[in-house]
Amino acid sequence: MDDDDDEDDDDDGIPLRGDAQSSGSDSDRVDIDQHRLNILKTNLPLVDEIGFRIAAEMCLEKLNKALSEMEEFNENFGVVRLSQTKLQLDCVMGRYIFEAHIERRLMTMFSPKEGEQQYALDRQHDWVSLKDGHQMIDLFLREVGTYCQGIPSDL
Repeated sequence: MDDDDDEDDDDDGIPLRGDAQSSGSDSDRVDIDQHRLNILKTNLPLVDEIGFRIAAEMCLEKLNKALSEMEEFNENFGVVRLSQTKLQLDCVMGRYIFEAHIERRLMTMFSPKEGEQQYALDRQHDWVSLKDGHQMIDLFLREVGTYCQGIPSDL
């Protein structure tokens, strides 16, 4: 995906908030945001706490493995699995924290650039933003790929 595509319409044909091509009043944007959220909610799986825990731990382990492979190619780059539900990455951009909130069935990613973002597991087992529907991994790779060397494998 090109950087130019970041402001394009999503697959659902609804412009992203802040899209330079979008027009209309604030109430139109609220309606669009509500519509996007409704689409997102209908695509979320109904998983129990155990299913969510397994999916979250698998995601964090996958991140841990992929980022550990990048340590040898980047200075000031370190990944630490703090617990079964928390992973920390320190890199040139700052500190990223991924944390699974089992009881709320949410994953959060703290990004030094974007702050805290909340994600839910969708039916395709991707972590999607509750705010605007972007995928957690896509945002993370865009940010880290700008400043770090090597592409994490298997993400």
